[in-house]
Amino acid sequence: MTAETETSPSPRPRVLSLLSAATEIVCRLGCAHLLVGRSHGCDDPPFVTTLPIATAPKVDPNAPSSELDKQVRVQSATGGAIYQINNELVKRLQPTVIITQEQCRICAVTPDDLSAACDMNELDPLVKLVTIMPVTLEDVLGDIITIAKAIGVEDRGIRLVKQVKQQLDSIQSVSMDILGGSNRPKVAHVEWLKPLMGSGYWIYDCVKFAGGEMKHGKSGGHSQILEKISLLSNVDYIIISPCGFSIERTNEELNNIGLLDTNEWRDLPAVKNGRVAICDGNKYFNRSSVASILGTSEMVAEIIHPELCGMYSWFMDGKCHSSLDTNMVYRCCSRLYSCEMSQGCCTRCCRRDYTFLFFVKDFYTTIMQYELTHTLYSSVFLLLFPSSAFFDTSAAFRFCCCQ
Repeated sequence: MTAETETSPSPRPRVLSLLSAATEIVCRLGCAHLLVGRSHGCDDPPFVTTLPIATAPKVDPNAPSSELDKQVRVQSATGGAIYQINNELVKRLQPTVIITQEQCRICAVTPDDLSAACDMNELDPLVKLVTIMPVTLEDVLGDIITIAKAIGVEDRGIRLVKQVKQQLDSIQSVSMDILGGSNRPKVAHVEWLKPLMGSGYWIYDCVKFAGGEMKHGKSGGHSQILEKISLLSNVDYIIISPCGFSIERTNEELNNIGLLDTNEWRDLPAVKNGRVAICDGNKYFNRSSVASILGTSEMVAEIIHPELCGMYSWFMDGKCHSSLDTNMVYRCCSRLYSCEMSQGCCTRCCRRDYTFLFFVKDFYTTIMQYELTHTLYSSVFLLLFPSSAFFDTSAAFRFCCCQ
């Protein structure tokens, strides 16, 4: 009679995620406790920011978009890495699973970057190097399975993908019901401001699930430079969410480059009709995570289908969506104060440092040019934000401030 052999449990994976989307996916799989380190860009869920940071950008991430574009192009032309990796920290963390990506060497650390910076022989000989390459939405869903397998929870990955597909199908069903057989609204996603760029990738698919038709981008396609602002004249809606930019930074950049003051911009049909929105291009749109593809699809649906405004709470909960369609605001103001506005002009003033640039049909104005007291303009926004969300730093509606 042979004694029964006891099998020792497999050691728990130690995951070093060098991609923000992968970090969020690991957490969605219920495996946040397996993370031992992260990249500098991993910030969602917020608690992962307590993890050791193994990477840093070699370019200035706070530089203006034009300067940042130049720095990245110089690094790429010389074959240099965009990011530096802390080899000593990686060795101390002793990861058994390292997640990188090959979709874009500009956006995050690649396997080549890792090999060049780290002596892989000094790591665990059984370390798994997991490389994902999301280009389409299907790729993003496939990456969930890939990561789930690598950390030993494949069944959870399959369930998560099924759940995500159901949610996307629900968004599409509601959006198509709203259209009722009408043509899909044409949408342009601006992924970079200077130079001006369209997008593509999985964002195209998110727009499609939201009931829209993306222009200046295709599924799985790379960002294309838009040589002229007038190329945006063929769309019904413009969504501005530059890669890696928060709403606040996008507003600041728009003011700095003067795009909103140009006649070419003002003449765009989407601008004249108040159909321009700013969204968080850091956590959504340009990030291939579960939260991003679902949040992006819902945001686009609310933007292009007014009937869905508030349904997914992007407008109402003060999250990450800033609409520049301020017809509602104008109507509230006009009831409280008689405004005379000049068509096609942009009036600026700095009374009490409160200057809000409004897009109202085919003209620009600011309500602060009038003798509006703090009580009056507070009342205006309380009509729109009963929960005082506007005064929260994470508020959904943020308006471009003129200096």
